[in-house]
Order: sequence, then C-alpha cells, then structure tokens
Amino acid sequence: MNKDIGIFCEKILPYLDKYKNNLNYVISLLIREIRTNDLIYIKSIKKWYEYDLYEMKWHEYDFKIIINQIKTFNNFFENQLDSFLKNSELNNNNKIFLLNLNKKIIKFIKEKNYDKNIIYKNCCNLYCINNTI
Repeated sequence: MNKDIGIFCEKILPYLDKYKNNLNYVISLLIREIRTNDLIYIKSIKKWYEYDLYEMKWHEYDFKIIINQIKTFNNFFENQLDSFLKNSELNNNNKIFLLNLNKKIIKFIKEKNYDKNIIYKNCCNLYCINNTI
C-alpha cells in the first residue's frame, strides 16, 4: 500500500470513531483532509477559493465539483481503507469494529443516503475564514 495512503488512513481513523453517528460529517472531514491546503471559504462574501500553485494566486472555485464527487468516495473506503484496516496491527475488537463501520460508510455512500446540503454547510464551516484574500 502506498505510504501516503496509509498515513491518510491513520489520520482519519479517529474521525470514524468519534463521528460514527454522523456520517455526513465524516464525509465532510474526509474532504477537508484531502483538500486541506488549497481551498478556503470566505464566509463574509460566501465564496470558495482555490490556490493555484503555478500562478501563486487564489481563484474563485466551484465547490459543487467536490460535492458531486462524493458518490465516488466509496472507492476509497472499499479499497484503501478496507485494505489498511485488514492489514493493520489493531487488536481484533478494534479491527472488527472499524471494518463494520467502514461497511456502514460504504453502504451510506452507495445508497446515496448522504445529504449534499449538510456536507456543503459542514465544509463551509471547516474551511471558513472571515477575511478576504
């Protein structure tokens, strides 16, 4: 398994346990962990910006692009996280608990039980800054 994927999986495990009853928030946190350094939301003007590393500038961004990709997130949970958990050194009780929780998240995404509006609002709060750039 790619070392970066393993580090990423380790990073999100605490979220899975802490927010197991709020899977919309788990998805919101997953988005934040994926795009943590290049997106911001400016609450005062209700706009998203993405940082372009090549131009070294912030550009307005349509966050709905990410929201519309949620339906593909189950691939991460089915492939990378499942493999990571199965190969982890967690004790059996924790491993079984997290594998079952992972199955619950996969089903949640596949059956489209997530709420795009809630996830969008969560992400607005998670990425929020109050000043303009």
